[in-house]
Amino acid sequence: MSNVSNPNFTTNNGGQEIGSASGGPMFSGPAQLVLNGQTDLSNLIKGVGGSYVKGISIESYDGVEYHAKIVVTGCGPTGAMQSVSMEFYMEGGEQVSLTLKSSSLEDHTVKCRTEGLISFSWNFA
Repeated sequence: MSNVSNPNFTTNNGGQEIGSASGGPMFSGPAQLVLNGQTDLSNLIKGVGGSYVKGISIESYDGVEYHAKIVVTGCGPTGAMQSVSMEFYMEGGEQVSLTLKSSSLEDHTVKCRTEGLISFSWNFA
């Protein structure tokens, strides 16, 4: 596994409700993800009901089982029973999921056993 972090990712689905991006591998630093050259992702990852992702980072986590956490700053859609799903894929094969439910802009976190983010997807539909 590489130890050089590369926070650069690309997507062909910018601004679409369903999409994916690849790049990396991105390790904790903390490291701020760069998507299509931007760290403010609010115009690239957005969807229904005013939902969007402003930023994604990876931070170290000092746990017995988990060693990193992915932090997504964003807000889910307004309206009952709506949410945004995100999937994150690490270079070692680990996959973790995160749901954004709050319609307020806040940090949402998911813990991981491994690092080295290489791709992620979103579904705002």
